Amino acid sequence: MRHPLIVLLLALLPVGAFAQSAPAPADAAAAELVKLNATLKEIATALSRQSDLQSVDLLLKRVQLSESQAADLERRLQSAQAERNSLENERRNTEMRLKMFTSRLEKGVEVASAEIEAMTTQMEGELKRIRQRVGQLTPEIDAVESELATRRDEVRSWLSVLDRRLSKYQ
Repeated sequence: MRHPLIVLLLALLPVGAFAQSAPAPADAAAAELVKLNATLKEIATALSRQSDLQSVDLLLKRVQLSESQAADLERRLQSAQAERNSLENERRNTEMRLKMFTSRLEKGVEVASAEIEAMTTQMEGELKRIRQRVGQLTPEIDAVESELATRRDEVRSWLSVLDRRLSKYQ
């Protein structure tokens, strides 16, 4: 009877050994799953950081675009203001010359009255043209100033958003 028990024991020994080694593949699979999970978390973190960097890059481009638009508006504003100032100077000079010719006409200076009258008419036409152009420039300047203020507000707003986003990395 001992002999069959030993045979039975020897026959079951590989099954027991298999039973003990069976959990090892499960442990290996679990370890692989843990590694896979860690790798996926690293990938997710890298993708999140890349997305954040792309978002920051987009914000930088928005700031640059708004600043570029503001710079263009500033140039337009300076040009329009310079033109208006030039026209105002021209208007003052023309008015002064017109007063001088008018006073000559009134005094009856011996310069050809027809010539003075023609020059006076020409100066009045110039004054009218100058006043019309100044009248056109004034609302144009106001509109550019308003748009420039809007662009500057946009730049400040985008910079604020950008600062908040960048503060996450400090």
